[in-house]
Amino acid sequence: MVNAYSILANGGKKVEPVFIKKVENQKGEVIFDENEKPEQILDEDKAFVMTQMLTGVFDETLNGYTKVTGSTISSQLTRPYAGKSGSTPTDSWMIGYTPELVAGVWTGYDQGKKIEIPAEKGYAKKIWASYMEKGLQGKPAKSFKETKNVIGVNVNPVSGKLATKDCPVSRMTYYVKGTEPVEYCAEHFKGENRNMPQKKKNIKRPRGIRKS
Repeated sequence: MVNAYSILANGGKKVEPVFIKKVENQKGEVIFDENEKPEQILDEDKAFVMTQMLTGVFDETLNGYTKVTGSTISSQLTRPYAGKSGSTPTDSWMIGYTPELVAGVWTGYDQGKKIEIPAEKGYAKKIWASYMEKGLQGKPAKSFKETKNVIGVNVNPVSGKLATKDCPVSRMTYYVKGTEPVEYCAEHFKGENRNMPQKKKNIKRPRGIRKS
């Protein structure tokens, strides 16, 4: 599963896990170098859109009828992450990544005992957050690189339409060009905004991922 998530972290490229990347002799001469080129197996634009969606796991502006699943660890995270938690009655896991590191944590009992104590249901996420932060400590934070054929627009996550200044919540959301919403959210129009056109043309393409 972690290897599958690494494909998204690598922009749709398949990277085979390796234990040894390079071997040098006592003179510093390279006698082995793992330099196999990754294979592009997913569309890079769709991989980026999926990654951007997975950053929402930690974005509390998306809280609705319940809190986003990463809200319990979002305060511990100091850089952009994408990920997904999961559970069954006997398992709990968290898998997530940055552009340079992906990791997964599973917690449970050896004999398939049910996880019933509330605190135990959060162990996988807390361990994952601690590992990722320590593993990247001292390294500059990297954002997920926007691909050429995507466009970002501010969307009201409740209606799925373009957000207006009157929407209580909006989030920068990315789409493959041509699939982005073009209608404004009409649920929160006030005053003169009621005359705002229902569709928007020539949406300006922003740079990078940012929250609004």
